[in-house]
Amino acid sequence: MQEKRVESIQEIDFSGLKMPFIAVYEHPDDFPNQCVARVYDLDKPTDTVMVKETVKEIEENIRENSTMAFMKRGTDDVPALVGVWM
Repeated sequence: MQEKRVESIQEIDFSGLKMPFIAVYEHPDDFPNQCVARVYDLDKPTDTVMVKETVKEIEENIRENSTMAFMKRGTDDVPALVGVWM
């Protein structure tokens, strides 16, 4: 799957997604020097990602441009996961 990078979640059209959420990762394996917000539909990742230098930049963008609520990662989640916006 070819990824689609966005600068802001304002650029994302969530209308076709059944249950969208955004998973935020700090230095995941596929972006070891960056932080990533990856859009999911239910349990399936979409092709859309927002890449920033810090988790704070991602969180500020999501907070300013959505009404989503944040949930911290669980103990069974991958270590790079910070949490999920729903």
